[in-house]
Amino acid sequence: MIKKGLILKKFYYLLTGFVFLFVMAFNTVVYAQYPTYKCGVKEGIELLWEVKVVETTGLKETLGSNYSSKVTNNFGSIELGEKKKDKLVNVYDNKTQNLGLGSMNTFTVVAQIWDWTNKTFSSTPTKTISFSTFYDPEDVQALSEVNGREVSIWDWWFLNTSSVASHMRYLPIPADDYLSDVTWDTGHTVSSITITVKNAIPPLSPDLFITDYTAIFTFDSKFGIYNGFRLLDDEENVIYELESKITVPTKAAILGYELAVFLGITSFAIICLIYIYTKKK
Repeated sequence: MIKKGLILKKFYYLLTGFVFLFVMAFNTVVYAQYPTYKCGVKEGIELLWEVKVVETTGLKETLGSNYSSKVTNNFGSIELGEKKKDKLVNVYDNKTQNLGLGSMNTFTVVAQIWDWTNKTFSSTPTKTISFSTFYDPEDVQALSEVNGREVSIWDWWFLNTSSVASHMRYLPIPADDYLSDVTWDTGHTVSSITITVKNAIPPLSPDLFITDYTAIFTFDSKFGIYNGFRLLDDEENVIYELESKITVPTKAAILGYELAVFLGITSFAIICLIYIYTKKK
């Protein structure tokens, strides 16, 4: 009986030490490299986009006679009520890129895209796109400075380009701090998880707007996901609006601190069971 109790006690200490070392090692590997910002997105998240406002008179005055193609090419559908779906199928949160200024830490999101439609989405996505985001705002800044300017929100808005700050649709968290740490170009104002742009000239499409305008971009605070866009005319009337609903999978992958908490609770439960068993014996 004594020998059995001794074995259980040794197992208890061994298990406690193993769990402690594993949790510490996991958090060191994942987080030591990025002490300020973390990857907040998870595989399986879906975004359901919908066109909420289309005011054609204001769009024509703000964008010109070819407003329809400008909206379609740069913002989304021109048809009120149409929807688009994005599904995040892979998230690689520990990658590096070298774009000529040395190694830069990034995470990459691979998303399946279902194009705008007023019908039921098909079972097969229209395309798959990879989005990369820099963990360090200073890296975004450095790349923009190669072109001799500060960061513009319009850089990453045009997804068919290879602009230096492209693909910031999925921000590191906390997203509000990240946005505040970027040095934005003239006309950009950050307030929490919202970027308001007034009359800034898009570097990659300087003829996009023909009058004064205001564009408002919003992000989700929990995941850092871009989830809303509004365009206002020179009289502050909303002439175009997009909105997305974020759906989180019920069995999302357990990452980061969530895994540490999970292991901690599991270990505590096992230790309690061993203790109770030993007492009974």
